[in-house]
Amino acid sequence: MGMGIQKRNVQLGHKLMSDWESKLLDKVTQYFKQTDGHVYLVVGHKEEFANSAKSLRNQTERYVLDHSKPQLSKTNQEVSTCSLRMSFSRE
Repeated sequence: MGMGIQKRNVQLGHKLMSDWESKLLDKVTQYFKQTDGHVYLVVGHKEEFANSAKSLRNQTERYVLDHSKPQLSKTNQEVSTCSLRMSFSRE
């Protein structure tokens, strides 16, 4: 039971981060399509912006997973303990 919830949460997290990365990259692309202002000053850094967005996504995913694993483990243990209690109380 707990593992299914954990897997869904991880999948949801990946989807949210992927959506966020896509939106950020779209905004960077839109910015560089502008012809007014001083866009020409940063055109050389366009690839850096895209790489930074991807890197930020990866770092955020790792951080969230690393910090959620202990809590997920604790939750899984609580679910197992609760299941054991329920099975003993039925007998």
